[in-house]
Parts: sequence; C-alpha cells; structure tokens
Amino acid sequence: MKTKDKIVRLAPYEEVLGTLYELIEYEDFLAAKIGKIMVYLPMEIKQKLSPFIGRNIAVLHTDIPQKQYLYRIPSEPVIEKPVVSDSLREACHAL
Repeated sequence: MKTKDKIVRLAPYEEVLGTLYELIEYEDFLAAKIGKIMVYLPMEIKQKLSPFIGRNIAVLHTDIPQKQYLYRIPSEPVIEKPVVSDSLREACHAL
C-alpha cells in the first residue's frame, strides 16, 4: 500500500471497509472517502459506487486484470475501528 498526498493505494488483496462518504474526481483517477481513509480507485468504478454514498461498503483490490477492484455491501452493520494493516493504520493517523 502506498500513500500519496493522504490518498491510499491498496495493495493486492487489501480491503477497506466503512461508510462511503464521498467520491472525488481527479484528472486521471477517483478518490473515495471510506471511513477515515481516502482510497485511490480507477475512474471506471465511479458510476457503480455512486449509489452507495452514505452506506457501508467494502472495496477489495485484486490482482485479476479484468476485475482489479471489487466492492460489496456488507450484510451486517460495520463498526469502524482501527484497521489491521500497519500502512492503513499510519494513513488513518495522518488524516
């Protein structure tokens, strides 16, 4: 996972889980505020995620070329708590 200007890029098979607060378009990518973390996403996923703003969501980065980012809507309530990954924890504290 890499952090650039407080936007986190998930490593393959890292997942972020929390409330999707906003989607911000940059010139060549999308940033999603999920919980306390701004996550880098490809622009192509914006239309799929837009209906879920304000809801809990999980986004997973994969190594599958045709499906690099997968998302799901958790069936159980999400309790936002510190994440397991050290790099994600550092990103949370930086915000």
